Amino acid sequence: MIGRSKIKTENVEVLDQEIMEFVIDNEAFGIDVNMIREIMTVQEVTPAALSHPRVEGLFKPRDILYTVIDLPSFIKNKEIE
Repeated sequence: MIGRSKIKTENVEVLDQEIMEFVIDNEAFGIDVNMIREIMTVQEVTPAALSHPRVEGLFKPRDILYTVIDLPSFIKNKEIE
């Protein structure tokens, strides 16, 4: 979900900001949409040998190699379904 919020600090004008909100393990998180390059659909991931346990693997949809991280378990530091 993408929402808008207003930010105000002392002696600074009000700024409009779009936030993409998501929930992990019943806890809400958000990220500025300007920091998001692209949202992709689920794709097949190739396992990466000798990688961190929270790294699910790699995939290359175009000419860029992406590392897929299990974000919920990384943030909570435990396995989450």
